[in-house]
Amino acid sequence: MDLYARRLWQTRGYPGRDYLKRRGISDRTAREHRLGYCDGDDLSDLVAELRRRHIPAQAALDIGLIAGKTGKERFVQRITIPEIRGGQVRWLTGRHLQDVDNKYLNVYGPRHLLGADALYDRGEILGDEGPLNWLTLRQWGLPAFSFVGGTMPDEGYQWLTAAGRVYLPFQRDLPGWTAARRLAPILDAQVELLCLPAEWRGRRIKDVNDLIRDGFDDAAGYRCFTACGRAAIPWHERYLAMDFQDLPILLPAAR
Repeated sequence: MDLYARRLWQTRGYPGRDYLKRRGISDRTAREHRLGYCDGDDLSDLVAELRRRHIPAQAALDIGLIAGKTGKERFVQRITIPEIRGGQVRWLTGRHLQDVDNKYLNVYGPRHLLGADALYDRGEILGDEGPLNWLTLRQWGLPAFSFVGGTMPDEGYQWLTAAGRVYLPFQRDLPGWTAARRLAPILDAQVELLCLPAEWRGRRIKDVNDLIRDGFDDAAGYRCFTACGRAAIPWHERYLAMDFQDLPILLPAAR
């Protein structure tokens, strides 16, 4: 929503901007993808925005912008990440500023792929379960999508079956590996695993965003990632039975 996008760049949006900076997401990327921030301090702003657009408050309740029990905004202290197609917001997810149990919160209704517009006429694409990993890939100018939540939205298979090759960055955490194991067997021969280094420049690497967060250089992270891409391996059904900690992959020596 435009309201949350405006808030991000206001004084009250500083916590959101600070979080994105720590995650290595540039202002340019935030603006291009219309990222926003919900501080939840004053519901009157949301009510006024709905009135200006001639949208009844019940619609905000129905899609989950307002919590029914409390009457407050549901996305409080979250970075809002919209899926935009044809200039219109089709869907929204929000990432909490803290690593709480439910880090991501979605609007109600069917989930959508993040980044579907970037997949038109692409022979090779990158997929990731995490929205911040997706933003990292897009910041590098790479065609990428995110299947938020670990399972593929219904629309996803229609988009992806037309792709020539789908690269899934291998993640060293249970949610990421579980998501890859769900998706890869369905696309099968289309999929290759892109193996990130277990450690890089003294830091444990769990996912793509770890290559640029907390002060790491964006360009260096990109060089590391492209080096990993040259060592991608085809998906094999035997990986289904393996734990992500035991997957026997020879990782590239990234510098």
